[in-house]
Amino acid sequence: MKLRFVTSLYLKKDSDIIIFSPIFGRDAEKSYRALRRASLHVEPFDERGRNLLENVKIYDEGNLKLKYLDQIYEKVLKLRSKQKIPFMISRNHVSTLFALGAFPERIKIVVFDAHLDAKDRYMDEKIKEMDEFEDDVIGEEINDATWLRRFVDYSYNTKVLVVGARSFCDEEIRFFKEEKLKYFTVSQIKENFEKIKKKIENFTKNSEIYVSLDVDVFDPSVAPAVDYPEPNGIFLDDFFKLVEAIKGKIVGLDTCCFKKNSESEISEFLIVKAIFKMLNQTSKNM
Repeated sequence: MKLRFVTSLYLKKDSDIIIFSPIFGRDAEKSYRALRRASLHVEPFDERGRNLLENVKIYDEGNLKLKYLDQIYEKVLKLRSKQKIPFMISRNHVSTLFALGAFPERIKIVVFDAHLDAKDRYMDEKIKEMDEFEDDVIGEEINDATWLRRFVDYSYNTKVLVVGARSFCDEEIRFFKEEKLKYFTVSQIKENFEKIKKKIENFTKNSEIYVSLDVDVFDPSVAPAVDYPEPNGIFLDDFFKLVEAIKGKIVGLDTCCFKKNSESEISEFLIVKAIFKMLNQTSKNM
């Protein structure tokens, strides 16, 4: 029997939100399988007794085998043409770059991430492991550390907000200032939580929103299964409240950068709960 996220609650034709996961990265299938398995054991209720999946019509299409990365763009475009909301679960964040190509320029992007992902060029051993395609797309200019810069370069869309940043360089800060992109650090969130929530509300209201969750935005004490476990992250309760501050219409989502790396399921359970909240907020704002 095919393993699906939360047993895939509706038929595809009756669903509003379609989950899919591109096979991209050597351990992608293992990671996706772990998340889907965990989703069957996580209660959909929050601490206030609210069922986060109530009225959420989702269908999980399963894994998408890739021959080239533009298949992600093609997949999202096809789902949107059928008035479905795509929810991509991806091993890598560069997948978001290809998904966003299927959306209009007016869209606003909210990214929960420990990093700004706006380097001009970058390469390390972990990124080299991703490069498994013959089209040579992944390299110093296009990867997990540069994808957001490439998105702005290619689309001229500067309606970007990064939430939870705490690891970046001078080059990225300059780029954000030059392009008038917005970001909130973890320190800013902790010191001015209500003010940050209000700014997220103002940024997103009366707009179409794409939400991207990089798992490394969470503190590694509660989500250690990532490639770059940056200290001093946010926690799930704060994430819930920040997601609730998104007041626009969510038209696309992704969760990325989870890496199954131990027998512990602490990361999987947290990610599944975060996904439940993202699904809930999407349904509320439809």
